[in-house]
Amino acid sequence: MTAWVKTIEAEVGDVLLQHHIFWQVQDIIRNNPHLANARSHFFEWMGDVFVASAAAAVRRQVDNDDDSVCLRRLLREARDYAHIVTRSFYLSLCVAPDSDVFIKDLNEHAFDEWAGVGGPHLDPSVVERDLSLMLDTCKTIQHYATKRVAHYDKRGVTPNMMPTFQDLDDAYKVIESLTQKYHLMFTGVWIGNVQPTIVYPWTDIFTLPWIPARSREVH
Repeated sequence: MTAWVKTIEAEVGDVLLQHHIFWQVQDIIRNNPHLANARSHFFEWMGDVFVASAAAAVRRQVDNDDDSVCLRRLLREARDYAHIVTRSFYLSLCVAPDSDVFIKDLNEHAFDEWAGVGGPHLDPSVVERDLSLMLDTCKTIQHYATKRVAHYDKRGVTPNMMPTFQDLDDAYKVIESLTQKYHLMFTGVWIGNVQPTIVYPWTDIFTLPWIPARSREVH
């Protein structure tokens, strides 16, 4: 499970980064009076690519295929084998023998949240609630990805299942939160923001003309 959770962390991190970049670019467009009301096939294409990619990314994390390495399968395995996710193993990951009382109590309290106070192993009902939350939150995105992104279903998207950007944001928040939680549970390490930090000024490219003046004259 440790290997799975690290794979999922990397995948979710990439998706959140793409989400961040897309909305940063939208802000750049909205804040430029020359672009805010402009019509362009490029803008339409960018939006279509983002929606398809984002929906597929959510679908990957809620895939029920037995060969998938995804958040849904991780939670399913944690629920079905909760008895092997023990307090003693968790504490061995994150508490050194010489740790002070505060650190030990902090980690004991973290496991209490998953097992009940003093519980020896993970409570499967805790995982079941997380699994239900994720599936309920992601269902409209998953439906759209199945009916329109993975293939074009002739029956179309069910009218009351057409997702919004808010549905996508909600799905991402739940997926990120559960990735943080189960990463901590299986590695003893709290990862904070799953989204990687871009360490260079990536928006600088938008301060430059993309088509040189001479080329524009030709066109």
